[in-house]
Amino acid sequence: MGLQRNHVQGKHQYFYARQEATPGTLLRGRAVDAAKVISSTITLTEEPTPRRDIQVGRQEFEHIDGPTTVEVTGESYVIPSGTVGTPPDCDQILRAALGRSRAVLTVNDYTAGTGDTVTLIHDDGTTSTTATLTAGVDFTPATSNNATASAIAAAFNAHALGTAGSIVASANAAVVTIASDNGSLTLSSGDVAAWSATRTEYALRDTQQLKTLTVSRVHHNGNTTSPVAIAREDVTGVHVNELGFSGSGSEPPRMTFGAKGRRHIFTGTAELEGTITGSGTAVTVAGQGANFEADSLIKVGTDDNAGADFAVTAVSTDTITATPASMDGTDGVAIVPHYVAPTTAGSPIAGPVGGCTIDGATYPIVSYEISVNNNYIAIEDEAFSERMTDAVPQYREITGTVTVRARADLIAEIGRRKLQANRAIVVTMGATAGRRCVLSLPQVRFPPSGMNVPFEGLSDIPLAFRALDSAEGAADALLVQFT
Repeated sequence: MGLQRNHVQGKHQYFYARQEATPGTLLRGRAVDAAKVISSTITLTEEPTPRRDIQVGRQEFEHIDGPTTVEVTGESYVIPSGTVGTPPDCDQILRAALGRSRAVLTVNDYTAGTGDTVTLIHDDGTTSTTATLTAGVDFTPATSNNATASAIAAAFNAHALGTAGSIVASANAAVVTIASDNGSLTLSSGDVAAWSATRTEYALRDTQQLKTLTVSRVHHNGNTTSPVAIAREDVTGVHVNELGFSGSGSEPPRMTFGAKGRRHIFTGTAELEGTITGSGTAVTVAGQGANFEADSLIKVGTDDNAGADFAVTAVSTDTITATPASMDGTDGVAIVPHYVAPTTAGSPIAGPVGGCTIDGATYPIVSYEISVNNNYIAIEDEAFSERMTDAVPQYREITGTVTVRARADLIAEIGRRKLQANRAIVVTMGATAGRRCVLSLPQVRFPPSGMNVPFEGLSDIPLAFRALDSAEGAADALLVQFT
């Protein structure tokens, strides 16, 4: 916030990522779609063609418009939710980059006499990806249908959450309803006593159908009680191409992502010219129409359509048309971007907390970097299209480096790499339940390389690797878990 006018500052922003039902169709960022970031960029570029044909003089005087591209990047700390079984705020980004999200529950199956692990696989949920059952609550229905833990697992795993949303429980926790098809399971307390959340995990999808996001960034004035938005950017059809994790003993773990989107929507601020009352659909902003475009989400003064915003449908010079037809404001009030106050949870993991194992043995590493590249080919060269229309993932590459000191008991790693054997790496960030993130790479290959030997200081051995699937199409080269 400036002394006289509001200014955009990187530290005063809200960041949202929401999975799209239809690629490229704008979805408003909800409170639960917010995530904390250290920094983010949204870069819109155009490649115009200079007009160079027969003319007088030797200076260009006209450009021919070309296609536009939008790139999105972000960096954040690794922030678990703080609660076992509750996804982190970056849930939508992880799902878009890797493809699969699972909530893992432990069900006590008295019929079998053992505690079975039931995996709820939320691959394609569009409105909710969290089971809303209460952990530890007994199932006590009046009737029994002999529902064993294995039967529950089969029913959940066969259900693709791609249409209506969530898995919910009735008030007495007796019926589990699968919302998309209204199917239900009546559970007997004689069979299943209780369940508890175990972890949230993100696995790879080995198909081309990865989901897209609407990414939104709202810059506000930093007011601690009621932040006023200054500018808003929305990018639709965002394909997350790159995802990375890194950390060291002196730096807290961080996550980065890189993506490309289809359409960029900008919303600025202006002042209402004249008064609009009750059922208004159009407002005038003298000389400030460039602050808005179709699909800008706005509020007029204090009128935000009961929290649902007004969506701009057209801009003609300085006349803005929006829906629904209920805008209300007096001359001079501010027209600003609308946003929903974010809800975020958790705290960053400290750098010194956690550990790394290679083939099950603990290694005192200096640092680590793990990167996922989906290698998308953007379809952005089609005739009569001004922006990207699709993206096709190619061979996925998962690479990284763990660096160890060139210590006497570790220096054998130089020789081991010549054996060309597959190894297994597990990096655990954090140590407390609800505040851990685990990266598991069950099969990696370290190619031969050397040591870093400075004239002064300590030498180290960078163990660069490429992750492999266990078999063709297994899609198990990387598993990200929050436990």
